Amino acid sequence: MKAPLLSALVLTLTLISAGAAWAQGSSGFPAPVGSPPVFYDHASTLEEGVLRGGGDLLRGIGEMNYNNAAAFILGQEGYSRYLDNRLKGAATYFDLRKLNREARAEERGQRPTAKDIARYARLRTPDRLPPVHFDAARNRVVWPEVFNHSYFADEREQIDRLMAAGGSGPEAREIQLLAAQMVEKLRAVVHNIQPGEYAAAKRFLTSLQYEMNFTPGAVGIAAR
Repeated sequence: MKAPLLSALVLTLTLISAGAAWAQGSSGFPAPVGSPPVFYDHASTLEEGVLRGGGDLLRGIGEMNYNNAAAFILGQEGYSRYLDNRLKGAATYFDLRKLNREARAEERGQRPTAKDIARYARLRTPDRLPPVHFDAARNRVVWPEVFNHSYFADEREQIDRLMAAGGSGPEAREIQLLAAQMVEKLRAVVHNIQPGEYAAAKRFLTSLQYEMNFTPGAVGIAAR
């Protein structure tokens, strides 16, 4: 009787191993195992019951060890994938930053050289008043026609008095401030002036402010 029981025990363990191998091969990871109950149609003797109980105990211990090992493997695989995802997330973040820097650099174009910056500065520097608008011998401003209107009379007359007083030092500073006020007044009536006339008047006031930087003791302000 013992020989058939041992054969049955070996067959059961073989089936468990085969089932585990099949589960691992089909999914790529070890799957948990559990032996189905075994039913017999005859009464058990003492020896058979002892052997069956021992076999079930050994099978249970084996399945527990196997399932614990499978759970550990799956846990490590999950942690490994978690680390991979974090690595991919970090790499994606820095790749996007790099792409953003490259795109912004392409939009900005090549960085200007020192010569380019100097040339840009010269282009942005206003022109000085031409002789047609500034009588240097008599230190007198020759106003364009648009500023002879009574709308600009207050600032125009104050500038003429300051120029007659020498137009240098504090007078030059005051002339620049008055010219800036005239720029604001000119903007307020922009719709009543021809575009070309407005542009020429604006350039004249900018040049007038800039001209005051060349008088002794003058402190310039930026034309607006």
